Amino acid sequence: MTMGTSALSNRTMSAFPCSIATSLALESMFEGVQPPYDPLREIPQKIEVSDYSVCWINLMTLFRNIIGALPPKEEAGVMAGEVSDVLQFEVDLIRQLINQATQGQTKAVFYASNYKKLEQKHPHAKLRTPQTEKQKQYKNLMELTLDDYFKQQPKGGDSRLFDLHLKPKPGEDKKCLILTHFAYDLLSEGEFEELDLIESHTGVLKKRSMWHTKLLNGKDLMIPLNACTLQVFGDSHTFSPQPMKLREQVVELSKKFRWHGATTKDRLIFSFNAMNDKFAAMVLKDMLSEY
Repeated sequence: MTMGTSALSNRTMSAFPCSIATSLALESMFEGVQPPYDPLREIPQKIEVSDYSVCWINLMTLFRNIIGALPPKEEAGVMAGEVSDVLQFEVDLIRQLINQATQGQTKAVFYASNYKKLEQKHPHAKLRTPQTEKQKQYKNLMELTLDDYFKQQPKGGDSRLFDLHLKPKPGEDKKCLILTHFAYDLLSEGEFEELDLIESHTGVLKKRSMWHTKLLNGKDLMIPLNACTLQVFGDSHTFSPQPMKLREQVVELSKKFRWHGATTKDRLIFSFNAMNDKFAAMVLKDMLSEY
């Protein structure tokens, strides 16, 4: 057994034989099959998976959790093919858990997005790019891993690769549960009748009204998550925040017009039209229309 394979086999787990952050999400959905990492941890809430027609699981989130479960000194020793095998194991495990819990009534869809059209779609945005050598190595390993994973998938399988937006097939647009650490994926909510987020690491279920917490320092903001606010305030993976002046203007608007997590786009446009800074208002409306 190579060092990389050994490191992956010994990664930190919890009540399910998968990476701990993924397991913590699964523990909100299913009964564990082995002792949890922290027996004193309280499950945030019980999620009835059978309430959902489809569960969407981001393969990039599973990858992140696999790498995050390794000791830092061993991250550089793993190979893409090895990580791909572990990724496939976790996909099979999650698919089996969902099938068993719902008697096959809830479908599992595993996906990734390459986000290649971000700059074209969002010309005002400040995109995040890998800066450090470690960040570049991580991105390279993820791309190689996903490339290997998708090459192994059968035609017509339940793993999909998107350029940017999530596109459900007919019948997959009902009430859906999504596991992702990319806030951008939540902008595809309009493709679904209802979309709920489950967080890995915490296992917390978040309705749309709580998605503002996915913005940088979003816990302190009572604003909706949309293409505008995501670009203005930024997040951990896709966008860097806009200059402080613009962010402060938006915060003041949110207070003046009493925004909340489910404030509509029409209400935001009404708020932008009341701004003295007409150029900023134009930019904000442009951002809002970009999805």
